[in-house]
Amino acid sequence: GEGSGIMAGRRGSMVGGPAPDAGDEELLFSLASKSSISVTELRHEAMLNLERIGLVDEDMRALSRAVEVNKSIQSLWLSGNAISNSGTTILSLAVAKSHSLKDLVLSANEIQDLGVKALADALRSNHCLRTLHLNHNELTDESATLLAAALAANPKSALTWLNLNANRISDKGATALAELVKAHEQLTELDLGHNAVTDQGAVALAQALEKSTKLAKLDLSGPHEREGKISHEGAKALTSALARNGSLHTLVLRNNKLDDSDAHLLAGAVAKSKGLIQLSMRGNALTDAGVKELRSAWKAGGRVANRLYA
Repeated sequence: GEGSGIMAGRRGSMVGGPAPDAGDEELLFSLASKSSISVTELRHEAMLNLERIGLVDEDMRALSRAVEVNKSIQSLWLSGNAISNSGTTILSLAVAKSHSLKDLVLSANEIQDLGVKALADALRSNHCLRTLHLNHNELTDESATLLAAALAANPKSALTWLNLNANRISDKGATALAELVKAHEQLTELDLGHNAVTDQGAVALAQALEKSTKLAKLDLSGPHEREGKISHEGAKALTSALARNGSLHTLVLRNNKLDDSDAHLLAGAVAKSKGLIQLSMRGNALTDAGVKELRSAWKAGGRVANRLYA
C-alpha cells in the first residue's frame, strides 16, 4: 500500500540536542525555508513531516545534519519528493548513526538500486529503525537482494515492516526476501504488491511462511500489467503454507491470475488456518461460484465477513 500518511505522528518535547552551531544553523535554515517546519522543530521534534515539498538531493545534506543533531527524532516522512541515489546516500550516513529514528518513509521518490545500496549498508549497523517504506520508486531485484542480505546480517535489527510496493522486483528479489523471512525474526510485515512476482517467487515465500513464526502480513498483489502475476502453482504453495503457519493474519493476492480452482484450495486453507483474519482476492478470475465457496469457508471459521475481499 501507500507509504505516506500511514503512521500516526507524535510531537516530541523541546528537549535534547547539542548547542546551536553557526554552520548547522545555516544548513537547517535552508531546509526550514522550504517547509513549514522551523529550525527549532528540525532540532527537537520527534516527527518531521517533509512530504511533497520539492526536496531534492542537495537538501539531504541539511536533512542528514538535522537527523544527527536531533536526538528525539523518531519518524521522518519524505514521500513525494525528488530524492534520488545521491540524496539517499547522504541521508543513509545519518541513518547508520541514529539511535532514535524508528520510521523512515521514502515513498514515491526517484530512488534506484545505487541509493538502496547505501541504505542497506546503513541497515547493517542500525538497531532502532522499525519501518522502512520504499514503495513507488525504481527498485529492482538488486535492491531486494541488498536489503535482505543487510537485514539478515544484523541480528540486532529492529525492522518489522518493509514496504517495497510498486517497484520492479521479480522472482529473484522475492526469493532473496523469502530467505530474510526465514532468518529475520523481527519482520512482521512484507509488502511486495504491484511488482512482478510470479509463481516462482510465491513458492519461495510460501516455503518461508511454513517456517516463519513472526510474519503477520504479506502483500503479493499483482501489477496492473498483464504479466508478472501469480497463478495456480503459487496459490497451491501458499495454501499449503497457510495450513501450517500460525502467525500470518493478512494475505493480499489482488490482481493475479487466480480462478475458482484456486479459490477452492484457499477455502480449504482458510478452514485450517489458525491466524488468518483478512484475505484479499479482488481482481482475479473468480466466478460467483468461487467467491461463494470462499465466503462459505470464511463464515464457517467464524471470521468477520467484511475482512474477506473477493
